[in-house]
Amino acid sequence: RSSLCHKPSAGLQSPDKAEALIIPWANECSFATILGNAQDLGAKLAVLYPRDPTKPLEEVSCSGEECDIAVSIPAMMIPWTRSLEQHGGRLTLTFDQERAPG
Repeated sequence: RSSLCHKPSAGLQSPDKAEALIIPWANECSFATILGNAQDLGAKLAVLYPRDPTKPLEEVSCSGEECDIAVSIPAMMIPWTRSLEQHGGRLTLTFDQERAPG
């Protein structure tokens, strides 16, 4: 399970005080829960990828009560690639603002 499916412990910080967290997604809890917890760790943005490389990308969204979780960091899902597990976890990404309902 993703450790971000649960509230982070008090005093816990994101690894190396990272600006972004790269998070494997396995559909074990809601995007809102994971993103809210990443934000609580101090992440400035979140990049999710399917833990199972055969799974398709999903829209990062919420529904019902999970939409009450306040998330203000940008987030996106990218396809799994070997480079996610190589290069010491360093990626270069470009974000463009996109407004979507939800």
